Amino acid sequence: MTHTHRVGRRLLAVGTAVGLGLTFLPAQPVAAAARVPAPFFGMHDLNPATWPNTQVGAIRLWDSGVTWREIETQPGVFDFSRLDSQIDTARANGAHVLVVLGQTPRFHSTRPGRLGSYG
Repeated sequence: MTHTHRVGRRLLAVGTAVGLGLTFLPAQPVAAAARVPAPFFGMHDLNPATWPNTQVGAIRLWDSGVTWREIETQPGVFDFSRLDSQIDTARANGAHVLVVLGQTPRFHSTRPGRLGSYG
């Protein structure tokens, strides 16, 4: 084995040892300015009785019984009680609310006999 090969192997061994050694160093804490703000952390559903024991920045109300067809149960007849309750709970916990008004009621459809993607 030539001198060049021995030096190359030694450098590779030292580099590997240093690299492995660095992986075992404790992680450094992230500076407060680099943290992601709470409103960027959210939930996709809400059960007011089981709000998590952590800060939630936002809540997306979709599969929680507040789609358009669940609010407008008959033409011109609206029931906002469940939506109001969920918004009150979110606000009481400091979370922003995103309401998705999908799920057109069948009586507003131009093709009421045709099933959509969500029934």
